Amino acid sequence: MTSTPLRALSAGLVAGLVLVGAVAGPALASPSGVRAAPGDDLAAVPLADQPVATGESCAVEAQPLLPGEDPAALPAAPEVCFGSLEEALEFVSGDEVAPSRLARATRADVDGLVGELNATTTAGPRAAAERATTAAAGSIVLGVLWRDPSYKGASKVLYGSGTNGCHTGSTYGFPNLANLLMNNVVSSASTYAGCWVTLYDSYSYAGTKKNCTPHCATLGSFDDRASSVVYRPAGTLG
Repeated sequence: MTSTPLRALSAGLVAGLVLVGAVAGPALASPSGVRAAPGDDLAAVPLADQPVATGESCAVEAQPLLPGEDPAALPAAPEVCFGSLEEALEFVSGDEVAPSRLARATRADVDGLVGELNATTTAGPRAAAERATTAAAGSIVLGVLWRDPSYKGASKVLYGSGTNGCHTGSTYGFPNLANLLMNNVVSSASTYAGCWVTLYDSYSYAGTKKNCTPHCATLGSFDDRASSVVYRPAGTLG
């Protein structure tokens, strides 16, 4: 598949864990552009076995905050949006993803694909022409935030630089989901690269929280409340 970005935005966020001061900002939302899953009545199908259905999907990068590093010194992360989850994953990984790969796919199928793509981050540098249309070499998918329950609707593919994700103790943060047009609209979350995710109902990792260890098909009373997120090593709760 040839990935064609719908738009490239400056996310205006500081990537890394910033556990001080809530950032004031309006709640923003964007149209979901949901592509409904075709086919049968899914009422009796377990959530994990239901096919995912994606609309627009955007790739957003964070970087771990190193000890002693000033969060304000980190560059703003770009956001690049596509018409499908396949294209966003292709952008992050630099590997081609066939459009049919996620047709009628369940969350387990998405897990398998992301696992394969993350495993290729150690395969070596890409050619210059490839790097021009993909994320930086050595990018790894940390998780996906979905606008609808059961891993459906428009999504954000959140990724980090490097090849280890949370496996070696790194922590990644997105302190203001309003900058991603994703504030107070998250309804499910999937997590990868040895991470668990904590969703917070205030900016800068404050307020009530919800842990996904590693996935949340639904968020219960936390539905449409997330304003910031942190990815921590599996086994670590926020």
